[in-house]
Amino acid sequence: MLSQEEIEATYSRKNIRKLILADIDKQADVFIDCIRIVEAYRIKPYYASKQERVAKLALDSESVVVELFAAILTKSDMNPIQAIATQMGNRLGYQYIIDGIKTAAEIVAICEVSGLYTLYHADHPDNETSTLGVLPHYGLGKETKGSIDKTTFPIPMVSKPTEWLSSHRREQLGERKEKLQGFMKLIDSETMDQMDLAQWRSYQKKIEHIDKTLANPNVGGGYLMDSSSCILGTINHHNHYLNLDALNTLQSIEWCFNDFIVGLGELPNKPLITSDQQAQFTQFKEEAIEIRKVLQENGEKFQFRWDYDSRGRSYSRGYHVNLQSTEFQKASIEFYKKEVIEL
Repeated sequence: MLSQEEIEATYSRKNIRKLILADIDKQADVFIDCIRIVEAYRIKPYYASKQERVAKLALDSESVVVELFAAILTKSDMNPIQAIATQMGNRLGYQYIIDGIKTAAEIVAICEVSGLYTLYHADHPDNETSTLGVLPHYGLGKETKGSIDKTTFPIPMVSKPTEWLSSHRREQLGERKEKLQGFMKLIDSETMDQMDLAQWRSYQKKIEHIDKTLANPNVGGGYLMDSSSCILGTINHHNHYLNLDALNTLQSIEWCFNDFIVGLGELPNKPLITSDQQAQFTQFKEEAIEIRKVLQENGEKFQFRWDYDSRGRSYSRGYHVNLQSTEFQKASIEFYKKEVIEL
């Protein structure tokens, strides 16, 4: 039986990056070569607009190469350079993502000589990407690959989800801040000794934590090890008011499986024409069976994390088990706490 923390650590795709970074050998010649290339790229003179963009590269050269490796090592076959540059560019610290992608594409181009990968022209017979292709020559270790293969899309929770910052909690934090400020005023700054100073700093630290929480109300709910936004889509996040009480209410509902429906097994909701489609559906069914087994081993009930999209519609998190998925998945889930409704 796994705890919620263990489930998240094992199955959450958010941990893939940690696994990749741990697998990178920073002492390898190819890694060191890439650092030298990036260093030279940063000090080289360019035309004005490019010079300004390169100067805004926020990461140090080693961190830039780490991002390059993280984007390359997860690929086993040829990929369009746009896919690599976009993945890498998102993490280079630029205010405007297009600047990050441009810089990443340039770094991918100049680091080919390191031997980490080969670039293929769009007209090359081995390149089916219809654009500049990137073929990696290095990959992840077997153990890391195995750990990544276990990860999946978000699954329901076997413990109570972390609450989003409710209106009641906001009021509590506001009152707590006022009390702490009152305590600080009682300490005489002129006669303050070491003990008073330590207490004053303790109050100040707590106030700073409250201010940070109130300034970022739309993050930190749901999963125990996830501090992401309750608004789907990275670019949609904001700290303006949202009805987080509604999300907390949805997350408080406990669910369980309908064993009869689950026992019938899921059928495809559309014809599977190709062998790839059949293989994908078979893999999905096998993964869904494993996820249901994990949830059932931790008790009969589970709960969902809920989020809003940019238009305010609410969605439950999950892929293999979800309230808003296929007819089979909808039918296989029911309320854990049941009540008789008299007609």
